[in-house]
Amino acid sequence: MLRLNLICSLLAGFGLTSACGSSAITQQTPKVLRYSGTINQPAGNGFLVYKIGGAWTLNADGSFATGTDTVQILDARVYGQSGTATMTLKTTCAAIVGKEAWAEQEVLTSTDPVGLPVGTKSVMHLSSTSGTPKGGGGPSAAWYPTGNICVDRPAAIPAFDMQNGVLTFP
Repeated sequence: MLRLNLICSLLAGFGLTSACGSSAITQQTPKVLRYSGTINQPAGNGFLVYKIGGAWTLNADGSFATGTDTVQILDARVYGQSGTATMTLKTTCAAIVGKEAWAEQEVLTSTDPVGLPVGTKSVMHLSSTSGTPKGGGGPSAAWYPTGNICVDRPAAIPAFDMQNGVLTFP
């Protein structure tokens, strides 16, 4: 670092310091959205209860870079299913506007490969516009079968209160 400062000092004497400014050395920090909580989502005559968590990384310009998600089904009796299931998902796109976010994901692993098969596409909507962390989602075939949720950002996809919810926007 001392040599770089010495070289920059010499170049400054000749008026050639543009390459030595701090702006040429700084690196942009990626932005990360993090979320977790338990959702009691109304369904039929009861509730689907599931726990969600994940992180989506955006480039410095706000474009989507990468993301991972976990969904653990805690209670699906409303759909006639007993037991629990856990899925890991890869986020394929994400969009953030203010305190709302939308994403599409693909199931990578599942402890219930019949009911929640690998390769299934899903969508998610997160929001903290009311000051309370909210989230919701499910299979894209049921929730948002056409279009691209990350481009369309449909407000009509509901988001429900997250118990013990944490939702931090970049």
